[in-house]
This record gives sequence, C-alpha cells and structure tokens, in this order.
Amino acid sequence: MKNNKKKGLIVSSTVVGLVCGLALTQQQAKAATVDSANGQSSTVNTTQNISSSDTSNNQPTSDAHQDNTQSATNEKQNKPSNAGNADNNVNDSVNQITKTKNVATKAAEPEMINQGTWGTCKWEYQHDGDDYVLHIHKGTLEINRFSSAEIIDTEIDHQIIDSKITKIIIDPTVTVAANSGPSLFSDLTHLKTIEGLTNLDTSQMTNTEAMFSNCSSLTEIDLSHFDTSNVYTMASMFEGCTNLRSVTNLDILGVGFVPNMFQNCSSLTTLTLAGSKYSVREMQSMFSGCTSLVNLDLSAVKSDNTSAISMFQDCTKLASLDIRQLKIGNGSHIFENCVSLNHLVLAPVTESRSYQGWSLPNVPAVGTPVPGTNKKVTAPYWAATSGFDQGKQYTSEELGNIGVHDQVTTYDWVAAVPVVETSTESKAVSRLINIHQPDGTVKSDTQTAIINRTVTVYDDGSVDYGKWSSSQWDAYQIPVFAGYGANLEEIPAGIVNGQTVDQTVDVYYTPVKHIITIQYIDSGKVVATQEVAGYPGNKVMPDYQIPNGYEVISPLPTTITVNKSGKQIIKVPLRHQLNKTSELKTLTRTINIHQPNGSVQTYSQVAVLNRPVTEDRVTGQKIYGAWNTARWSKFIVPTLTGYIPSSANVAAKAVTSASKNERVDIYYKKAK
Repeated sequence: MKNNKKKGLIVSSTVVGLVCGLALTQQQAKAATVDSANGQSSTVNTTQNISSSDTSNNQPTSDAHQDNTQSATNEKQNKPSNAGNADNNVNDSVNQITKTKNVATKAAEPEMINQGTWGTCKWEYQHDGDDYVLHIHKGTLEINRFSSAEIIDTEIDHQIIDSKITKIIIDPTVTVAANSGPSLFSDLTHLKTIEGLTNLDTSQMTNTEAMFSNCSSLTEIDLSHFDTSNVYTMASMFEGCTNLRSVTNLDILGVGFVPNMFQNCSSLTTLTLAGSKYSVREMQSMFSGCTSLVNLDLSAVKSDNTSAISMFQDCTKLASLDIRQLKIGNGSHIFENCVSLNHLVLAPVTESRSYQGWSLPNVPAVGTPVPGTNKKVTAPYWAATSGFDQGKQYTSEELGNIGVHDQVTTYDWVAAVPVVETSTESKAVSRLINIHQPDGTVKSDTQTAIINRTVTVYDDGSVDYGKWSSSQWDAYQIPVFAGYGANLEEIPAGIVNGQTVDQTVDVYYTPVKHIITIQYIDSGKVVATQEVAGYPGNKVMPDYQIPNGYEVISPLPTTITVNKSGKQIIKVPLRHQLNKTSELKTLTRTINIHQPNGSVQTYSQVAVLNRPVTEDRVTGQKIYGAWNTARWSKFIVPTLTGYIPSSANVAAKAVTSASKNERVDIYYKKAK
C-alpha cells in the first residue's frame, strides 16, 4: 500500500518532470547502442538539440500507455519488447549509455548527457568520473516545467536516469516556487551529495511533502538555511531514506502536519529540530521504523490535541525521549515495540488526554541491563523521578491510566547500578603558616583539616565518588613585634572542601616608623599637638610648631631619640606672650580773643597724657597703667590801646586724666 501511495505522489510531482527532463532522446539512445553487425559503437553529439513535436503530453497516464511506449522504444532499438526481458532492456540501455562518449571530448572532462531548463533554471546532466551530476543554475524551479531537447516519456528511461544520479549541484539564487516543494528530490536512490543546498531559496515553499523521500543513499543533511516559514506540511519528507544518519537544524516553526516524516529512516541517529510556536496537529508515524534512534529530545516542539498514532512505533533502540510539550489527543500504538524506552518526559495529563492506548513498554525483569546506561532493573516498575507524585511507582498499565495533573513529569525504569563495595576515603588538607621573624628566624605552624567522601564500586567496574565533606582551618593570630609591621593584617578561618588544595601562607615583617607626639602645654592643658615619625633608635630633628601667641618657657631639645614603645610623647610647656605698648590722650584749651572790630583770634594749648598698656597675645586681654599728668601754661592776653581786656591773662593749669577740653573767651571794652 505504501509503494502505491508513493507512486501516485511521484507521477504528480516535480521528480517526474526531473526524470523526464534528464532522459536521453530517442535518437541519442539509439545512437548510443552497439551495432550488432560490426561491433562498433556509434558516436553522438550529446549537446545536440532536436525539437520535440509535443512536450506537453510526455507522462504515462496508464499501464497500457507505458506498455505501448515501451514497445515503441524497443522497436526503435531493435530489441524484443516482451515482458520477460524488460529488466534486460533496462540493464542493456544503462550499459550502452554509460559506455557512450563524445569523441570530441577529452577523457578527463565531464561527459555531457543532456541539458535543458526546469522552470527558468538551466541545467546540465553530466557523467563526471564516478558521479552522475545534475547541475542546476540560477532561476526558479517550477513544478512540471522541466524540459530538454527531446523528452522520452517511458518508464524504462525513468529507471535509467534514476539509477544514475549521485550528485546535485545547486548554484546561488535558485528559488523553489511555492508549489514545487513536494517530491522535489524524491526517489533518487543513488543520490549521495547535494552541493549548494544553502543556495536554495525556499522562502516561497508551502509544502515539502516527500521532498527527499526514498533517497536511500543520502547519509546526512544540514537544513540550517532552509526557510520553512510558509510551509504547512512536511509529510513523508524523509520517508524511506534508509541510510540517512543525521538531520540537523530542521525548522518546523508553524508546520501543522508532519506524518510519516522520518518513517523507516532506519539509520537515523542524530536529529535537531527547532521548536514550534503553533501546535502540530498530525504526527502519525513520524518516527516509526527509526530503528537506530537512541536519544530524542523534542522538548521544544509543542502540540495541542495532536494525533500521534504509531509516532515512535518500532523504534527498538529508543531509550530516552522528551516530549514535554506534546499534548496528544490520540496516541494509539505510539510506543509499540519500543522495547528499550526507559526514560520518558511527558506533558501534563488532562481528562481528555491520558496515556491510555499508548502501548507503554513493560519494565523487564529484575537484573535486566537498562539500555543506554550502566544500570540494571531493580524492580519491574516505572517511577516518577520528577514532577507529579514524585517517587511513586507504576506498572505500565497503571502509568497508562495515571490521573489528571498539571505538571511535566519524568518517568524512569526503577533501576540502579549494582554495588559491589562501599568505603570511605579520607583526605588531609594542610595550611602551612611561616612566620618570618624580624631577627631572621622562621617559625612554622601547620593547620590540618580532614575531609571524607563515600566511594562506591559497582559490579561493572565503574566507581562512583560521593561528595567530599567539609571542614575548616581556624583563624590564626599573627604575632606582633614592636617597631615592625606584618605584610598581612590577619589570616582568617578557611573552609576546606573537595576543591581545596594544600596552601602555604608566608608572613613577613618590615620596620615601621613610630609616631612621636609633641604636646604643647599651657598651665597643664594641651593646647596643640604635633606628630613626627622615625624608626626606633634613630634621632629626629623636629620642626617645632609653637602655637600662635605662645612662647616656650625653657629651651627645646634640637633632637629626639625614637624609642620602641610606639607611644612616645614629648611635652613642651608654654606661656602667653605679652605685648607692652602705651596709650595717649590729648586735652586742648582753646582761647578765643574777640577783637573790637568783631574778629576772633584763636589760640590752642595742647596737653598730652599717656599710660602703659600690656596685651596678652593668647587671650587678647589688656592691662592699663596709670595716666601721667600734664600742664596748660599761663597765657598773657594781648593789650590794645584804648581798650581794656576782660582778663589780663589766663592762668596756668594742671591737666590730669580727669580733665576735659576747655574754652576761654576774652573780650575788650573801651577805656574811659
């Protein structure tokens, strides 16, 4: 039934066009046969173009038509056309074509077999050494648009071409039209290599159904440059690729239908798929018959109520599977004959999506080796190792009927690595502390911490080491030497574990300058301080900084010898500086002589008093002495003829601090 389905796909696909386009013309096939009369091969120009009267009806529409076309071809080649020798006809034609050679072509050059166009892409089909090469040039590949110089539409020609192609070369800027993805390279059973697959622009494709199906000689393919953003189905994309070992970077983003995608890819071991932001709806038999798959991670692929009938059926080596985002509606026979499956990561269970009918494999008998591990079955059950009801154990039937829950859950066979012997390993980890003392000697202390771990030896010879315990080194007090400083302030406590290695800590000392404090004392009170530094035993010459307003009481030492105490204090007694000045006071007696003519003649007598003043420069306080005394001398009033003054003189007068400025007025009157 499967072969009939594929045959129907091929008839309506691009591959039929490709095969027809690559077929030799009738004239070329005839020219390539050996003349039985003389045993000589005819020569043919393989690049000759011969027009075809009709290239639009070149595909067989029925078995009868194929028989008629085959008979016509056999007659042209003078070969019997009965059904009994059909296979011989195919083999004879293949042998004759492979022996044909253009006499004008050098032996080292590729042999041109045919050429033409596919859509807007030009192509050549050549025999190059051990390869039969289809070379596709830039343009657009379109379905059923493949044409050559003359198309022979016979099943025998299809078989001849299909049996030859081993390599496809794709030039840059080759585009696949929207509807040209299905069966694009299908049934090329000898195809081993596709060069330039990254040049293929697939952004317009909507369907990749059977695109590489039955390419049974293809071993690996990298689809990292495939743009599948518009693709809605990848059904049977690699079905029947029996030697395909590796498919990498396949993006199924948004693809809804992937049934039979890798069906019967019996050599497939490596597969990387991109996740889907849309739910995949049909995944029937997607991996069925992939008998070499061991581990499969589909954690990025999600679905909602998808059909997954027989999805992993007959994956006999599949041991580990992660389908945490596949919410499967119908999973009938999904794990049928998956006899090695022992590690499952499954999506949450809703009322309508249980594991019933999934054909979950039974856990084998106790002592059976677990595929893909070094463990052996210890109980014939599945166990929830994470997620819902973690730790609970199930038979396969019980697991199929598990209750509704909303957690991604991992299930594993109940198994363990058999233990032969368990012991404890101890390790001492040391910290050596070297105290390099100022006198040149070294004092060493060793701190040792003991840690332990469990060592388990299994019956397969493997060894499992447990986690090391932890311990610690205590904090260490660094010795103090007067006049010296250590390079470390402290050696703290240290945690010791399995990663800790033996350590050595060296403590060195260097001389340090001691601080000498100079205290300036006024009546027993420190009014200022000054610091000078020096090494113990050395003499320093301080630059004394006497506070303003003070003076030292006794001479200061010009040098100070630094002692080892580190607390050396020099006291300097001070006294206040006193400034002695004097204060002046001026008193004036003003004598006004009023002249008879009305004018005034003024005379001033000045007396200057003074007293001593003593000022404290620290407090600013002043002490005043007594004022001295002065004197205004006697003043004789001038005489005027015919006038008599009001006073003949102004008497002398003592001036004291209590005196005030005075004014004396003298007037004249006429004598009688």
